Amino acid sequence: MFIMSLNPTVKFKRVTKKFFDPSGDGEISAIENLTFTLHERSFLFLTGASGAGKTTLIRMLYAELFPTDGELIVCGRNISKIKEKHIPLLRRQVGVIHQSFHLIERKSAVDNVALALLIKGVGRKKAIKRAEELLEMVRLTDRKNHPVITMADGEKQRVALARALAVEPQLVVADEPTGNLDPQLSDEVFAILESMLKRGCSVIVATHDSRRVESSEHSVIYLDKGRIKAVRGDVEAEIQ
Repeated sequence: MFIMSLNPTVKFKRVTKKFFDPSGDGEISAIENLTFTLHERSFLFLTGASGAGKTTLIRMLYAELFPTDGELIVCGRNISKIKEKHIPLLRRQVGVIHQSFHLIERKSAVDNVALALLIKGVGRKKAIKRAEELLEMVRLTDRKNHPVITMADGEKQRVALARALAVEPQLVVADEPTGNLDPQLSDEVFAILESMLKRGCSVIVATHDSRRVESSEHSVIYLDKGRIKAVRGDVEAEIQ
């Protein structure tokens, strides 16, 4: 049953993303004619084999890539037509978590998290205070002043989670957020991701972790070669 009273956080309408084929055979489609809607305060898994289109889809959500055809709406902004000057505004609404963390390794955990707020225009004192609160939430208070380069992967991913939350996003997107973590640390990361729903966020996670996906009650889109092959749960999508 769909919760139609909620506004869509993400809406794909006939979206295709093509890349030039390096072999010289024209173009190849990473995403092909995708249509689906994710409503606010929803959690969605994207799953499928390598090359299914998960990472391409994630990168379009924060305007690192753009549709070749179709219409993509994210947090009320049309990514298909977005002006370059509006991309930073979009990224203040979308928290991004990468498998490879994308942290400044020689900076401390608190400086990494605070940077997201400083870029947003928050004063340094307030940014540091908020960063410390977020690091406490992810249980890293005792490591807040340590350089990221000295941290284990599980700690780095929690710093990345805190940074994603710092901008108070409407949408959190994560690309293989537990790919380098053991099962216990993976559980901790997903518990934090699920807690974001209580903050009013929608969450989209691309993952190969079939155990996690199948044991979860959250909605799932199963991708294959850039197409939606199946769905589960309360997600509106056109199966291809």
